[in-house]
Amino acid sequence: MARCDERSNINGWQCHRAAHPGDHLHRARDPKGRSADVHQWTTDGVPPPRRAKLGEARQWLDEFLAGPHVTDDCVIWPFSCSGGYPQIGIGGKTYRVTRIVLTELVGPAPQDRGRIQAAHAPLVCHQPRCVNPRHLRWATPVENQADTLVDGTHTRGERHPVSTMTNAKALAIYHAKGSQEEIGRLFGVPRSTVADIKSGARWSGVTGHTMRTAEDAAAARAAGARRGNHNRYGHGGSPEECRHCYPEQVA
Repeated sequence: MARCDERSNINGWQCHRAAHPGDHLHRARDPKGRSADVHQWTTDGVPPPRRAKLGEARQWLDEFLAGPHVTDDCVIWPFSCSGGYPQIGIGGKTYRVTRIVLTELVGPAPQDRGRIQAAHAPLVCHQPRCVNPRHLRWATPVENQADTLVDGTHTRGERHPVSTMTNAKALAIYHAKGSQEEIGRLFGVPRSTVADIKSGARWSGVTGHTMRTAEDAAAARAAGARRGNHNRYGHGGSPEECRHCYPEQVA
């Protein structure tokens, strides 16, 4: 497959590129913005992965594990990948090659940190096909996701390959006044999208608004009910200063 860019068209599907430094995750999207598929990871000067012959991938891995590991350069896995990451079949099961490398050359995953992933170290390696143990570390899913913010390889907001909205548009929707239906018609998006942006369920990395916890939501509902009762019964003054609505705060 030829290297593609944001203007190319493959099999009638428009190709979009994520903003990964050096590496480009190619996803195809049709004009209606339907679900996309990864079709190639490419890096300048690095050939795309190929299907290994019988026993070839296992032999390559065994030789790599047995050999010296003295380079700080990326060591590229040349064979099949899943979602851009190296994988290998052993005994009828499929394993991540990076996990095997870390286990054999660095040590087993720690057992006291919950779920652990084989992650590429931030600011050191951006190549998902790299299996150099010097570029790998054990990390939790949260730590691994945080790494993408550190080294700028995240695909949040408008950088997502299938995003149909810009950061500026999401921010404008967040600050827009009016009902969700009115805002949706104004910006040409469903009401549910407006609700998600306003609540922080989506695009919180742009708006800075994160979703409230269940306790915060319950407290907000209770405060709203108190304000409603304060106005309904005509107590006068500020609800927060009303001895009827907030007896625990007013001496």
